Amino acid sequence: MSKRPKANRPKPKNKSDKSAKAKQRRHLHAVPSAPARTAEERNKQLIDSFTPDFVEWFSQETDDPDGAMLCLNMAQTLVEMCSQMSPEATATFLPPWTIEEAITSVYSATSDEPGAAEAFVNAWHLYLHYLQDSGRWTGSDEEFADTDGLLSEEDWDEDDPSLPELDVPELSHSEEATGFSELELIRRTSHLLQWLGAGKQVTQTGALRRKDIEAAAACVGVRVKAGNKSSPMFEPLPGLELTDDVPDDETVPTVRSMHDVPLLSTIWAALYEVELISLTSTTVKPTAQAEQWLHGGEPERVNQYRNFVTSFLLRTVVPDDVFEPMVPAVASLMLMVLTAGTSEPVERARFDELLTEPADESDIFSTLTARFAKHRLDQLSELGVLTGKDHFTVAPAVAQCVGAIVDNVRDFALAAEEDFDDELFETPFPGTSTADGITNSPDAEAWQLKIGLHGSKPPIWRRIVVPSSIRLNELHAVIQLSFGWMGSHMHAFSTDGPYRGTLYRPPEFMDEGERDESTVSLDELFSGAVKKLTYVYDFGDDWVHDIQVEKTLDSAGEELPVCTGGRGAAPADDSGGVHGWTEMVEAANDPSHEEHAEFRDWLGLEPGESIDPKAFEVDSVNAALSRLR
Repeated sequence: MSKRPKANRPKPKNKSDKSAKAKQRRHLHAVPSAPARTAEERNKQLIDSFTPDFVEWFSQETDDPDGAMLCLNMAQTLVEMCSQMSPEATATFLPPWTIEEAITSVYSATSDEPGAAEAFVNAWHLYLHYLQDSGRWTGSDEEFADTDGLLSEEDWDEDDPSLPELDVPELSHSEEATGFSELELIRRTSHLLQWLGAGKQVTQTGALRRKDIEAAAACVGVRVKAGNKSSPMFEPLPGLELTDDVPDDETVPTVRSMHDVPLLSTIWAALYEVELISLTSTTVKPTAQAEQWLHGGEPERVNQYRNFVTSFLLRTVVPDDVFEPMVPAVASLMLMVLTAGTSEPVERARFDELLTEPADESDIFSTLTARFAKHRLDQLSELGVLTGKDHFTVAPAVAQCVGAIVDNVRDFALAAEEDFDDELFETPFPGTSTADGITNSPDAEAWQLKIGLHGSKPPIWRRIVVPSSIRLNELHAVIQLSFGWMGSHMHAFSTDGPYRGTLYRPPEFMDEGERDESTVSLDELFSGAVKKLTYVYDFGDDWVHDIQVEKTLDSAGEELPVCTGGRGAAPADDSGGVHGWTEMVEAANDPSHEEHAEFRDWLGLEPGESIDPKAFEVDSVNAALSRLR
C-alpha cells in the first residue's frame, strides 16, 4: 500500500514538532471520552439485541406467547444476580455455581409467596434453553449440562433432612494437641509411619508387598497372617456367609493383600490423601509432613493430626467395602450418631432394636445397615475417636473433624438416595450389566474359552464358558477370579501378542492410541480381523495369558460364566512371574533349599503342608465366579 503524500498530512506551522505534538495531546485531553459501560449495561444491551428473536422462540416453545417479556425480565434479574457474584457471568454464560446461589436466594427471598420461586426458576430454565437453541450460549457443553441440571432439580425449597445439633468445643492448641495425641488412632498411625522408615516396596497399585503386610497390620493393631489363601477378617452377617468354615475368634485370619485388612487400607488411603506418604510405582516413603507429625512443634502436629483424622473419618463413614446400595444408608446413620455425639451421649442400646434378627425380607435392609454402621462405630470407639462404654460420645478434639465432613456426607447420601432403587435387589434384566456381574445379552452365544499362562511348566490353564457379549473389563474380572489373582497390579488386553497391536485398558490408565476396555465386547473383537487375544497382568512379573475361543456351546438356561476344566495350581501374586513361581514352589517343597523357610513363610504354608503345582479344583473356581452371575 502506498503512503499518502506528505503534502496531505497535517503539518504544524511556525512551531517545532515537539510543541505541535504537545498541543495535539492537549486537544485530545480536552475532548470528553465516552463513559465506560458497566457490566449491567452491557448485559442489558445484549439482551435487548436478541429480544425480538427470543419473543418468536418463546411463542413457539410455550402455550403463553404473551409471557415472553415477563420471562425475559426474570432472566435479566438472573443475569444481574450472577454477574454480581462473578465477573465471568454474562447474558450468554452463567457459571453453574452462581446459578445455584441464585436459586437458593430466590427461594429465601420469596418464602412467603407460594409458587414465586418456582416461576423464577422456570423462566430461567427457558432462557437457558433459548441460549442453547439459538447458538448464543458461550459456555462449554459440560457447563450447560451442569447449569441445566441445577435448573431442572425439583424441591429446592425443601429443607435437608435435619441433623442433630453439632457442638464443636473451643480448644487451645495445647488442648487439641493433647486430645489428638491421646487417640489410639493417632498412636497406631504413628507406629505405621515410624515403621515405614526410609521406605518400603509397593505394588504398581500402591499396596504394600505381601511380605510386609503382617508387620504393617501389627502397627495399626491388627493381627493377620499373609498367605496365598484368605479367610474372613470378621464374622459375616447373617445371610451373607460365604462359607460354612468360619474361623474361631482365636484364629488369625490369612490375607492376600493389605486391602484385605480394612483398617490398614483405610489408614493408608487417608495418609496418602493428606500427603503424609508419597508413592511411586515401586516404593512408599513418609513425606516432610510426616516428619512434622512425628517430630514437629505443637501447631504443625495439630494441623497434620486434624487433616488426617478428617480424611479417615470420611472414608470410614462412606465405606467402600459395603454392598453399594447400602452405602448411603450406612453413611446417613453414622453421620446422625457422630453429629449427635458431639453434644450428648448416644446410647448404644438404641441400636438393639435395629440389630434384631429380621422378621421378613423387608427388614433385612434396615438390619444390615445398622450392623454395618455399628461395626464401624465400635471400631471408632476402639480407636478413641468415640468414647464411652455404654454410649457413643465424640472425643472433643475430633468434633471439628466431624463438622468438616458433614456437608460432604450429607450431599453424598442425598444424591445417592435419589438414584436408589429397590430393584437393585432383584434379578437384573437380561442384557444388563451390574457392577458385580457380566453383560449377557439375550441373543449372545456361549463361547468356550481356553485361557492359559504362557510359558508355564507344568501348564496352568482354565477352560471358561462366557457369553459372547462379555466386555473386556468383565473378562478381566473372570480371569482374575479364575486364576486367583488379587487385582493389585495393572493389566492390558492386546490383539497381536503382549503389548502389541491394539491395547485395551481401563480408561484411567489409557495412553494415546489405546482403547477403553469397557466399551468393547468379545464378539466385536473376534467378528473382525482379530484372531487371538492376549491378557497381561502385572507389568513387572508379566503374567501373560493366551486367550483362545475353542467353540460355541448350547448353554440354554445355564448361568455364566462357568469353569468346565483346567490344570495347574494358581500362582501367587508378586511371585516373580512364571519362572519365579516355579522356583518358589521348588524351594517351598525342598527342605534343603536355602530359601525354604522364607518362601514357606511368605506363602503362609502350615507345617507339613506342601504345594502341588498340578493341583486344580474346578469347584473352587466356580465358587469364585459365582459372584459374577
